[in-house]
Amino acid sequence: MAKGHTIKFSDFMDGSYKEKKVRTSNKLYSFHFSPFMLIDPTICVIGGAFIGLVILEKQLEKRGHYGVLEHLELFINIAIPTVAMGVIMYLLSQVSGVFL
Repeated sequence: MAKGHTIKFSDFMDGSYKEKKVRTSNKLYSFHFSPFMLIDPTICVIGGAFIGLVILEKQLEKRGHYGVLEHLELFINIAIPTVAMGVIMYLLSQVSGVFL
């Protein structure tokens, strides 16, 4: 047997018993992240350059050009962390809509 509840006659007549309280959430900050954002041309160019450097490094190692390979590794050790931080800052600026 279903439980019932008591409604005042005046509330029944004016229909206010049907109105439910709507709760609003107070969000401090929200952002939208879409996986399609990673298809951004800037990200694709940076990723392509990174893959190109890796392929170049493997080919230099395979052909025995160790002198050039050492210089390339020094460049990669500096460039990759710098580019990674730049990409993170770029993605955060795109997500938040604020230009850093």
